[in-house]
Amino acid sequence: MKTISRLMFICMLVPMLTSCLGNAKSDYTPSIGISYILVNPIYRNDTLIGAKDTMNVKYDDKLSAYRLDTLSISKNDTIVFAAGYNSFGNDLIAAKVNFDTTAIAFRLAMNDEFMKVLTDKSDVRNAQLYFAPGYNYVSIPMGYKPIKTGMHTIEFVVESNSKFSPSTLTMIQPVVD
Repeated sequence: MKTISRLMFICMLVPMLTSCLGNAKSDYTPSIGISYILVNPIYRNDTLIGAKDTMNVKYDDKLSAYRLDTLSISKNDTIVFAAGYNSFGNDLIAAKVNFDTTAIAFRLAMNDEFMKVLTDKSDVRNAQLYFAPGYNYVSIPMGYKPIKTGMHTIEFVVESNSKFSPSTLTMIQPVVD
């Protein structure tokens, strides 16, 4: 009986000691979330008060991407949404949107406080944001307007200091005249 008690004590002690080491870093897969996508937003002054429609989004297994409803250049369609970049227990390194600048006019809406957490490596105009250490989540209001017709790829990328980084989310935006 003494041997079993000692063995149980040792089995309970090992997890407690390893959790007390404190140097162990957890690695989490970073994630990206997209809010409802609003088509042709309606503003009152600088405040978004509604939209003419919401964008239908369906996952396309063949493309391994989310396919959005078609936008029209002649109808002057624009969309707005928010993208959330989460690194959970790890430091957020970068939040990016990769897109063809000749096909889509992309815009990020960020205030001065948000700009203070970005490093000099950031390129806000092209949606390439790099963060100072200590942050693990950002939500960024953004939107775009199509410039030319076609099937346009928009890739969202989140990078953290996790070994499971980066993560991506891809959307395909069809555009007609």
